[in-house]
Amino acid sequence: MVPVLAHDYPFELDTFQKQAVYHLEQGHSVFVAAHTSAGKTAVAEYAVSLSLKHMTKTIYTSPIKALSNQ
Repeated sequence: MVPVLAHDYPFELDTFQKQAVYHLEQGHSVFVAAHTSAGKTAVAEYAVSLSLKHMTKTIYTSPIKALSNQ
């Protein structure tokens, strides 16, 4: 089941994204590793949105400074 907040995306989430979103909603931490352009940022954005909603913290890391600046 995909949470309501995840329905705001203009595309259907892939299986790994749905699993990550589910675990985030359960209060678990997630680590996403996938190939370039797989959709990792969608999971990161969801985690940040969820953190803002619950007034908690999110840690986001990326190997390239340009990705962090986006």
